[in-house]
Amino acid sequence: MMIGQLTYHTTVGFLAAYTYEILQSTAPVYGLLEITLSISGVLAGLLGAKYMKQFKQFSPIILIVGLMLCLLLLALAPNIVFVVIGCAGIGYSTTWLRTTFQAIQQLATAHQYHGRAASIRMFFNQGSVVCLTPLFGILAERYSIHLVFFILASIGAVGLFLCTMRQIREQFN
Repeated sequence: MMIGQLTYHTTVGFLAAYTYEILQSTAPVYGLLEITLSISGVLAGLLGAKYMKQFKQFSPIILIVGLMLCLLLLALAPNIVFVVIGCAGIGYSTTWLRTTFQAIQQLATAHQYHGRAASIRMFFNQGSVVCLTPLFGILAERYSIHLVFFILASIGAVGLFLCTMRQIREQFN
């Protein structure tokens, strides 16, 4: 969940600067990218619920790989078409990751502890955003906004490794 939260809020925060610095565009392009990010999140909610009902399974590995690829599109491609695709993928995958893991956490937690579990979850999710976003700002100013998206993709790679290791451990136990 933290990967989704951190990636989504960092992308939203850096999108205006990315539009200006990398794409060398103005407010209408920024608006298009912001709308794409938001609408894809809504689609994730609608399609994700339908998928979960139909197939009754969830693989975070596929979503994290997709998220990493979309982050790399923003890190590597200064072409508006690829950036729109990247924003759509980021909105879709981060929303699906966050909502699905939140639902799983609610199902796995005893009813009397839902509030506490949600508080702990939000503490770490928002804490990652609060602690890392200023560092990303410094890196973006000193080097490039591209570096921020590379770092987010690297964080996704760590999450992918952890999910893969957990699934392997469950498969052999």
